[in-house]
Amino acid sequence: MAVMLAGRAGARLADTLAVEASRSTLLRLIRRLPEPQVHTPRVLGVDEFALRKGHNYGTILVDIDTRRPVICCPTAPRPRCPPGSPTTPASR
Repeated sequence: MAVMLAGRAGARLADTLAVEASRSTLLRLIRRLPEPQVHTPRVLGVDEFALRKGHNYGTILVDIDTRRPVICCPTAPRPRCPPGSPTTPASR
């Protein structure tokens, strides 16, 4: 219950089930849990995406074997190219 619902929601459910547990107790139990073992991904997927087109971009790294994200980080805005330059999508 502590891991799934944590603080207030877990305390409300505990009260409904007639178990005495405050939100602080549930959070303390979560903090006592051992850290999950981290393994090095064998195959890594990379994707770049736009949070807001032309302004905010991000990159996500995904462990392909487990299909879980490894890290998601913001990246700098894309540099603007002058019209007609060979790197613009219209000239390809």
